[in-house]
Amino acid sequence: MTESPPPETTPWHQRRTTIYVGILLAFMSLVGLLALWTPLTLDRSFLIVGGLLVLGGTYWRPSWYWEDYRALMLRRAVGDGLAATIYAIVGAAMLYFGVFTNARVFRR
Repeated sequence: MTESPPPETTPWHQRRTTIYVGILLAFMSLVGLLALWTPLTLDRSFLIVGGLLVLGGTYWRPSWYWEDYRALMLRRAVGDGLAATIYAIVGAAMLYFGVFTNARVFRR
């Protein structure tokens, strides 16, 4: 693995913070649009988009998702295959609860 240059010399579009902020904005935009354009609640939209994000990250394994320190910790503990299975189960559960139940994430 090559070492990346210090943040001062790294262009803004290659910094991890920029990537995370972009992903967060895209995620929240998709949740908001899904909640506005469909009869789904914000809670269900959050679970559907979140489940798709987790399943997509598990399938394609982009570096911002698969090389994160939390993912690395799980991968070191149980191995790549079982970590991918755990992530797939979590993503499928989020998608199931978003589509088939009246989930309450943000409200009581």
